[in-house]
Amino acid sequence: MFGTKHNECVGYESTWKVKKVSSEGSTQTTEFAVADKGSNTMMKSEIEVQTEDEPTKQVSEVDMDKLANWLTGIYPSVRKELNEASNSHAFRGYQLQGDSKDAECKLLQSLKVSNAISNRVVALSWNQTGKTLALSCNFEHKSWCHHTGFVAVYTFTRDDKLPDLPSKKFLTDNCVSSVEFHPIHPAILAAATLSGSIVVWNIRNEDGEEIVASVTNAHEDAIITQLAWVNDVDIAKSLLIATSGTDGLLKMWRFNPNSSEMNLKVRYKMKPPILSHTQRNINKDQFSGDSTRAVTCFDFSKHIHDMFVVALEGGHVVQCSVLGTTELKGSTTKEPLADPSFKYYEPHNGEITRVCFSPNRSEMFMTSGTDQEVRIYIIGQEDPAKIIFVKHPLNDVTFVYHEEKLIAGCGTNGFLEIFHIQKKKSFENLTDKKVLKSTASTTISVNRKRTNMVVMGNVNGELQLWSVPWLYLAMK
Repeated sequence: MFGTKHNECVGYESTWKVKKVSSEGSTQTTEFAVADKGSNTMMKSEIEVQTEDEPTKQVSEVDMDKLANWLTGIYPSVRKELNEASNSHAFRGYQLQGDSKDAECKLLQSLKVSNAISNRVVALSWNQTGKTLALSCNFEHKSWCHHTGFVAVYTFTRDDKLPDLPSKKFLTDNCVSSVEFHPIHPAILAAATLSGSIVVWNIRNEDGEEIVASVTNAHEDAIITQLAWVNDVDIAKSLLIATSGTDGLLKMWRFNPNSSEMNLKVRYKMKPPILSHTQRNINKDQFSGDSTRAVTCFDFSKHIHDMFVVALEGGHVVQCSVLGTTELKGSTTKEPLADPSFKYYEPHNGEITRVCFSPNRSEMFMTSGTDQEVRIYIIGQEDPAKIIFVKHPLNDVTFVYHEEKLIAGCGTNGFLEIFHIQKKKSFENLTDKKVLKSTASTTISVNRKRTNMVVMGNVNGELQLWSVPWLYLAMK
């Protein structure tokens, strides 16, 4: 399988050094040349221009007389459009996300404001900001008053509740029959007493003397039945204090908050109605055209400042005007006496407890009487346009701001009552909560700034604060 073999040796010649054959040569490139050449695609020329100086325009002066005439001419149309816009139903039903959809009336708070027995709440008034409430209490009187009266002032806390104790309390010589905040100055408060006195306070006076003006015996030993702030038709943006009394007079008082002066401007005495406008059940033999009838209540129009309605003893409804009055016997330069009567309306068969103009409609006013009737009148129509028959006598009734179909009232039922004017009936089951109804309510007031806030007083000196969803009630 394997074998051994020997080969011959092989040899190679060494070549580690060899002579190389070479030759030299050279080359030359072409000569390098550089050339510049310019080109232009368009012709260019420069021209300078200068704008002309613009002359300054001379502004002509405004003719103030022409401007005043123009504003006077357009004001009625603008006012009409603004009133229509404020009373528009375009946003009826509008609701922000998260708003409560609860259509029930809620009793937010009950408050004892007087611990005296039989001391009833008789007057309520919200100030211009809607954050402060003034109230007065008195006793029922059959003769002259010898009690000491008071007016209490409450201001909302941060959680929109009334405090247990009033922030201010003003004492008077006699029981207070009416109280009213100034419509413009939120700190000015006026009150009238059963003895015929008028007192005006500044609830924010830091000098310690809150009384800024007062008049004693303003109605000559007669009881003042109502007090109100009204517009002065003779002086723009000026207000008067109007008071009515059992002497059959309605008096207008000038009051200047700066000088703290109060003086009589005019006295009004409504002429007795003719026999056809007396109560249907009155005895003709007992009727006397010269008899003086007490003024039980009154109200001035929110739209027509010279117009007002007066309720006279015996259920009479009289439309009056401060323009075109008739001077009466006994009138003097210092104490003018005039008859403002303009028109009589169908009377009630009982005494009238409340009369008020609608804040939403200029031609509408309302009366409420002891005959358990709430009447809606239209200016110029003697007979009522609507009559709502109530189950329980009402002591007070009021229109609802921005809701022309609703009115609210309170009375012997002791509960908040709301009525629909067009349907002529009251709403039932306003709340599921148990509320004591045995105590008769005496007065009611709707907050103008927070219209859902309603306050009521009763004969036991108690106050109730309610939250009312007017919008949902109007849509029912």
